[in-house]
Amino acid sequence: MPYDPLSSIKKFEEHKNKKKEKKKAETKRKNQQKAWDWKSKSRRNNTLKAKTSLKSSTINKNKKVYKNNWNDTSLDQKPNKKTKRTLEKEVWNYFSKYIRLRDSLRSAYTEDYCQCITCWQITPNDWQLHAWHFIPKTTKSIKFNEVNVNGQCTKCNTNGSWEVRIYRKVLIKLYWKNKIQDLEKQKRLVISWWIQKDQLNELLKKYKQKYKNLKEKGITKKEHKKWLEKYKIIKKNIL
Repeated sequence: MPYDPLSSIKKFEEHKNKKKEKKKAETKRKNQQKAWDWKSKSRRNNTLKAKTSLKSSTINKNKKVYKNNWNDTSLDQKPNKKTKRTLEKEVWNYFSKYIRLRDSLRSAYTEDYCQCITCWQITPNDWQLHAWHFIPKTTKSIKFNEVNVNGQCTKCNTNGSWEVRIYRKVLIKLYWKNKIQDLEKQKRLVISWWIQKDQLNELLKKYKQKYKNLKEKGITKKEHKKWLEKYKIIKKNIL
């Protein structure tokens, strides 16, 4: 048969058109798959969002109920979680404030200044004034005793044994010898007295009220004169 160039050209064009149609079909299929994947992802995200919103709403509702229950007066109040150490610190804070204010009113008749019980120098009622124990505060039974604790300056508090001797003589003149001997007996006891939480709560209420009353009302002039006379006698005899 003779060679026909037109027929070969037609066959080539048909083959080319078939390839183009196949490519178009593949692109359509891929686009449809992408669209389906995007829809499925968006559906998944929406479901996740819905679930998280439900969880958060339930958590917030539970929180509101919890808060309302604590605020409700019909239910029991929130329990006191203070430890023994924190209570002891609070009691000491109010007790030391009361002692410093008491001694400043007795000696100088003001809240701002106080006479030291051993050197008799006037010191400001701030960090320079300490509430000093005659018998150390390691003996818990005498830690919050008003006779055992008095206002003193920082120098005398840090100097040591010499000031303790003077301190003892001053306390004997102020509060009589029997009381000081009782304090010294309590120090020598083998059995130590441990403070419990109930006792600490009572002491805290007591010294809060005492400090408040003393700050509001103060001391009368007669009481101040009595204490001044005592201090003058002590200065003459001891110093």
